[in-house]
Amino acid sequence: MLNINMQTIQIIEEAINNLAVEFQRVPGMLLNEDDLKYHLMVKLNDIENFRCPSPSADENVLATSIHAEVPWFDENNALRLRPDITITDPKSLSIIRPMQTGITFPKKGVHFVGNSVILELKFYKNRKGISQSSLDTIKTDIGKIKRLVERNREVNPGAFLYGIVVVFSRYKHGCSEIEELVSQTNGCVRLIVRSANFSHQVISDT
Repeated sequence: MLNINMQTIQIIEEAINNLAVEFQRVPGMLLNEDDLKYHLMVKLNDIENFRCPSPSADENVLATSIHAEVPWFDENNALRLRPDITITDPKSLSIIRPMQTGITFPKKGVHFVGNSVILELKFYKNRKGISQSSLDTIKTDIGKIKRLVERNREVNPGAFLYGIVVVFSRYKHGCSEIEELVSQTNGCVRLIVRSANFSHQVISDT
């Protein structure tokens, strides 16, 4: 049975670290954010509790826990927020009916209210590492995920909701503030930054 809690966060972080080790060994495996999402979802799917289908909230309907680009309600109750990866408890997920009273079943065809982990991904390949402008984007993403988690904690009291912003960089971290930002993120959102430590420079034809 899937039980999403802080131990789940540790399991997810281990999967991220395993991918980072592979990325350091094979820097050409990740070329963009879509590659990062694909390979991370493969790693997560290797985790037995995530991989195995289990009963959903709908009778005789199985579901899995790992999903990409699933829309979440924002502060205006509109399905505008789409984290890269959502891990949620299938038993609180329905593909045919709303899971809360007073809510119309979303046109997106799914509604879930269970314990969940949200992952937002960023991939950088600048030879100078993570720039100041990239840092600003990361801060914006952290704020977005934090608002999403806090909003859904309010409408679904008692549910475990947690956000992780995952940043992979081909080159070693450039902006010194990134480490400080990592140490500051806690509570309902965690920032994880990994790199391939790639040091080769572009060779131009002469």
